[in-house]
Amino acid sequence: MRAISAHGKHKWGISNLQSSSAQHTGNVGRRAPAVRAISARLAKGLSDLQRKTGFSRLSISRRLILLLLALALPLNLVIVGVTWDLVSRANEVQRTSLMFAARSIAAGVDSELGRYVALAEALSRSPALLNNDLLAFEAEARRAFPAGGHTLVVLSDADGLQLINTFYEPGRAMPRRRPPEAIAAMHRAFSTRSIVITDLVKSPVSPRWFVTIQVPIFKDGAPFRGLGIIFTQDAFLRLLHAQGIPKNWRAGIIDGQGRYIASVPHAEIGEFASQGWRAAKEQTGLSEFLSREGETLFQANAHPSNSAWTVGVAVKAAELRQAAWMTVRWAVVLGIGLSAGSLVLAWGLARQITQPIDQLRQTFSDVSAEPGKPIEVGPPEILELQDTLYRTTSALMEALSKLEREMSLREEVQASLAQSQRMEAMGQLAGGVAHDFNNVLAAISTYLDVAMPSSGDEKGRKAIQGALDSIEMGASLTRRLLILSSRQGVGLERLDLNDRLTTTIDLLRRTLGDQVTVVLSCSPHPCQTFANGGDVDNAILNLAINARDAMPGGGVLTIETRILTLDAVAAGRLPSARPGDYVIVTASDTGHGMSPQVLARAMEPFFTTKEPGKSTGLGLATVHGTVRQSGGFVAIESAVGQGTSVHLYFPKAEPIPIVSPASLSTKEAPLGDGELILVVEDNDKVREATVSGLEGLGYAVLEAKTGPDAITLLESDEPIALVFSDIVMPGGMTGYDVAERVRSMKPDVKVLLTSGYNDLGVMVKITVRDVKVLGKPYTRAQLAWALRDAIDG
Repeated sequence: MRAISAHGKHKWGISNLQSSSAQHTGNVGRRAPAVRAISARLAKGLSDLQRKTGFSRLSISRRLILLLLALALPLNLVIVGVTWDLVSRANEVQRTSLMFAARSIAAGVDSELGRYVALAEALSRSPALLNNDLLAFEAEARRAFPAGGHTLVVLSDADGLQLINTFYEPGRAMPRRRPPEAIAAMHRAFSTRSIVITDLVKSPVSPRWFVTIQVPIFKDGAPFRGLGIIFTQDAFLRLLHAQGIPKNWRAGIIDGQGRYIASVPHAEIGEFASQGWRAAKEQTGLSEFLSREGETLFQANAHPSNSAWTVGVAVKAAELRQAAWMTVRWAVVLGIGLSAGSLVLAWGLARQITQPIDQLRQTFSDVSAEPGKPIEVGPPEILELQDTLYRTTSALMEALSKLEREMSLREEVQASLAQSQRMEAMGQLAGGVAHDFNNVLAAISTYLDVAMPSSGDEKGRKAIQGALDSIEMGASLTRRLLILSSRQGVGLERLDLNDRLTTTIDLLRRTLGDQVTVVLSCSPHPCQTFANGGDVDNAILNLAINARDAMPGGGVLTIETRILTLDAVAAGRLPSARPGDYVIVTASDTGHGMSPQVLARAMEPFFTTKEPGKSTGLGLATVHGTVRQSGGFVAIESAVGQGTSVHLYFPKAEPIPIVSPASLSTKEAPLGDGELILVVEDNDKVREATVSGLEGLGYAVLEAKTGPDAITLLESDEPIALVFSDIVMPGGMTGYDVAERVRSMKPDVKVLLTSGYNDLGVMVKITVRDVKVLGKPYTRAQLAWALRDAIDG
């Protein structure tokens, strides 16, 4: 194959065109001389332009240098713009750092004051104080704040007469009245019925300045005592030093009058801050003002939430600008270096282009000779084409591979969606069956509770108790079925999964026996989420029992918690996953594992690989329902002979302190005093049983089958004390609708609702969201306590 240059092709094409034109001219006759004259003038003009400019004769190296020179001016403009942008960003970073430091110090001030407030509140609730036992209270106060510290306790009566002052030794004479500022703060606390944190006050017996936390104490609704916690500013000075304030920054805390409480560098305590800061102390955010030395300061202000104090972090404006320019000096040097390097690179690239072209010209100068070697030098057009084809082919193969992965992920997602739809359908069916079954259990349980006290035969009582225990077993089964139909976000509470596992690990070890070694590894960070605590415990127990069954010869069960953030890419690889922060509970065993066929159906309700009668097939299904109710998902990894790992992904909640709820009372079930209760229940048997149970508890009862019937009875003059209504009823009115009508018609009438569902899916108006719901089936004691709480509440 012979190579032809572009210039040669152009000449060849013109020659053919001229030849064809000549033949055409010969056929049709000669053209006018004017056409030839115009063509000649155009050709001469183009040739003169190329000769004058000389551009067509420039080498590639010179063309690249000219291109760089043409780009130099806009490049320099870009460098200037980038430098200015960097300066602006550096300024913004400095300002953000100032604001962050101010807020951090303000949070520390809140924490420190909160500690003193908590101690003051604890002392204010002392029985010795309320019983006016001053000696016992003084001993208690001195224990709380030992002598030699920086905190004093002062107790005075409502008129400001001092009763206790821990600054003085016991029995030593002390001033009769508190200072006027302290008495004013005490009266302000009494009038607002709240804790007052004062500004700086100078001690009447020493040159030091103090801050007072004034706590009002009332007895029988009247002002009784004024409790003052007096402390120095030392804690706040330590707080400033602990923040690691840069040496060229200034940080300080001033009170509502503008006096220094603490500052870095050191300023005299009690001294007024500069006029500029005092004028700007009410502002939150960034401001500029002059210091006492006349220097312009740039300051960030933040305000603690429980006092009238102000936290300020400032830096000189000149130092702020200098720091910004010091940040970008390397960017300027780098820009100059890149410009110089670009020129050198242009020359090198030109050499890389011209050398292969020279080699190509020499290779194809003799068209009669075969090339001595393949063209593999530099980046000539042929090699560029080869590289382009290689890159295109690689990109195509990568695209095909990505397409295969996407198709595989789509198939997994579709399979997961189909499984979720099947589980949702089965959950709805299970929820309906469980609801009806709960109604039956509620009726049986109520009749048995009524029969229990009247049974004088011990054998009969044992039989009734056995039946009640069986009802509880049935209720437990229906609760597991109801988990399958639970909607996301209903009936959840804040839990720390670390604490939950720590409290249940001993139970797991006793349940699994000595053959299974249980290892617990908790994350060092709080693992808080929103879930149903009992359901989580059951889920962990189900996983542990499954692991034990998978290790008949013994093994190791490892339960661990960790926190993980899933981005969009990682979430796309997991079925049912969404991007976000998760708390993961992983249960891993060393058992026989699962085959792919079993793994695909592992979370289906009623699917089990165990022998008939040894499993309900609801274990992993209820685990899946529990996690799904929290808004999470479940992922399982397993292979035959390699064990199984079940990962429970709970959405992470921001950690806050969790207060454990109080345990339920175990006292005898309270009886009624003849109060009239309106029972609203569409199921005849359940209604009859409920009426019987209420009468056995000492209540008078009215009956209604539907919501409209109940409203009709409410419109009568019957002295109804409480409405006890089912939630899901025919007739167009739910129990919540009945509760709303009761609230609007007779606000004094109490309402208690009941249902066999644990997740109703009913739109509830805000006016009745506080109505309590008693789940079916319930015991006589549970019903009695719920009624008393509702009536007396």
